[in-house]
Amino acid sequence: TTNLRAVPAASLGIGALALRGHDARAQGWLDQAVRNARVILGLFNADGSYAEGFGYATGTLLHLFGFLEAHQRADGSVRWADEANLEGMVRFFLAMQAGRKPDGDPDIVNFSDAWNTSSYCVPAWLARQLEGTPAGNVAQFAVERASYANSYLDVLWVDPDRPVSHPPASDLNVRLDLDWIACRTGWAADDAVLAFRSGGPGNHEHADRNSLFYKVYGE
Repeated sequence: TTNLRAVPAASLGIGALALRGHDARAQGWLDQAVRNARVILGLFNADGSYAEGFGYATGTLLHLFGFLEAHQRADGSVRWADEANLEGMVRFFLAMQAGRKPDGDPDIVNFSDAWNTSSYCVPAWLARQLEGTPAGNVAQFAVERASYANSYLDVLWVDPDRPVSHPPASDLNVRLDLDWIACRTGWAADDAVLAFRSGGPGNHEHADRNSLFYKVYGE
């Protein structure tokens, strides 16, 4: 029930897709990978948030989306976009942003030890699945303004020509199912972000529950 499930499940699934027609066991491996993919998606809350923290959420999704993309292309028996709250994942993605680091990379609300933002490919995959919707355009905002290059999948999945929209004003103040609260003046580098971590305990939790995170003008 942690992010560590994602790598072996995705690897099993991609390997099974490659070995179908060559090994009689491959369909059983694929069925197991599909079951595990659904378990992983079930670790996300109904609103798209994730208890281990933002960095672990996007690390999980990076590997999981690799399998989901391969499965949709090579099998097509599951429409994975219907299996999770993808719009909520975009909202969680942007709720955890906090301007820029000194080196210029996007910064995040560092609850737990989830210290880094996402590779471009995670919101890019969300934008592809949500194409033609307002949430898809906001996902493209997450690609362009809140991500960095860290995966070969960035090259495969990012489309710089997708339409982009600024997040709606309703996302300036967010209370997640985790009982995490994030309030901001916007998503620019100098905007203010005030966040509060309440709720229950979780993996990777440090001494930050019931404490405040505040950042403004890069500090």
